[in-house]
Amino acid sequence: MSLRRRPIRTVTALAVSTGLLLGSLAAPALGKLADVTVTATAVPGAVTPGANVAIDVEFLNSPSPSNISQLFLTATTPPGWTLVTVESFSPGSCSWSTDVQCTIGAVNSGAAFEARIVYTTPANVAGTVDLDWFVFNTTGVANDKGKNSHGDDYLTTGSVSLDDTKDFGGAYTATGLQVVTDSQALHATRNPQFTAVSSPAGSIGVTVGEKPGNAFVCPADASTCFGQWSVISVNAGAPYPNGFSVLLGYKGNIGNASFVHLFDSYDAVTNPTAYETILYPANICSSPSPAAAEIPCMILSSSGGNSYATLWLNQNGQIKAF
Repeated sequence: MSLRRRPIRTVTALAVSTGLLLGSLAAPALGKLADVTVTATAVPGAVTPGANVAIDVEFLNSPSPSNISQLFLTATTPPGWTLVTVESFSPGSCSWSTDVQCTIGAVNSGAAFEARIVYTTPANVAGTVDLDWFVFNTTGVANDKGKNSHGDDYLTTGSVSLDDTKDFGGAYTATGLQVVTDSQALHATRNPQFTAVSSPAGSIGVTVGEKPGNAFVCPADASTCFGQWSVISVNAGAPYPNGFSVLLGYKGNIGNASFVHLFDSYDAVTNPTAYETILYPANICSSPSPAAAEIPCMILSSSGGNSYATLWLNQNGQIKAF
């Protein structure tokens, strides 16, 4: 019986070793899939429908044994969107009119491609929109012994919120002094307050809006605070030493109010001193465009029975009258 089994074992071993040999000979002809991270990030993350938004597109070839011989980007503008411009890109070359085409070139292990592409969003769409129309494609040499990736498609992941609520305003600003505002139609019950921000610089995202009066706790020295909280975000939290102006509008007469400004880092328990007060009359601005040393300060006015306060600040956060 042992003599009969021995040839079978030999043939089986030969077949397995032959398969391994053929597999090892064929392997170099296959391109090696690169270990990459592909993202599309909206600036700002939420905008008003019909406003501009910038999309930061990044392709990162994470450190790995795989290089990319040639990388291309195709971005076909979806219906309802309008391509404004390709503000920046590196490396390679890009062309655009209604769509975007980029020839990036080689992207070796650890290298990256980045581009900022600006669009006008649809005016009649609200909700979360996936940023999935940016497609990267790689080409390469087949007989590269697995060192290069070729013939692969990579789609971006990311989203932007198109927020059409009356207490929100958001946009990507191309130049300084662009005003971003939520609904300015003051009404005693439906919209008792509005917020607007003059962008201090170009190529940044700005969002504004209001939250209910109980959204944050007023510090003890502003315990008589009233109205809604105006919430502002300029350039994702970057401070501006020379300041920027925030216009608050109130339905009715608020008198000679003062204001409390909670910084983004404020917390009533863990960081209770991260705020400032803008007091009447101590912090009245000396001019409509105050010097940096005078900030924070404010200018009060009224019109048509309504009240307005222009606050000069140099930090993001939440603002409330008291």
